[in-house]
Amino acid sequence: MLTNMDKLYESVAANGPVCVGLDTEIGYLPNPEDINLEGIDVSRETLAGLLSVDRDLWRKETEGIHSFYAQFGDKLPQALREELAGLEDRLKD
Repeated sequence: MLTNMDKLYESVAANGPVCVGLDTEIGYLPNPEDINLEGIDVSRETLAGLLSVDRDLWRKETEGIHSFYAQFGDKLPQALREELAGLEDRLKD
């Protein structure tokens, strides 16, 4: 039996890396129907809920990032500064 990782590996090996899934505020999430739930006691509906993003709640949670990062001053890694800039772009949508 092929696992999800086996399928992913075969797809990337054959086609190169491809983003597949739901494009959300926090990035790409897998489609619930693409996840093998064999042996796991979780319904598709529950899984869909776990993979959902509440846009308004997400926006509210991001409000404190600037003040949190400010406490690190110049020691904040550039990669985190760049991620924050990307976040700001997503918030404009």
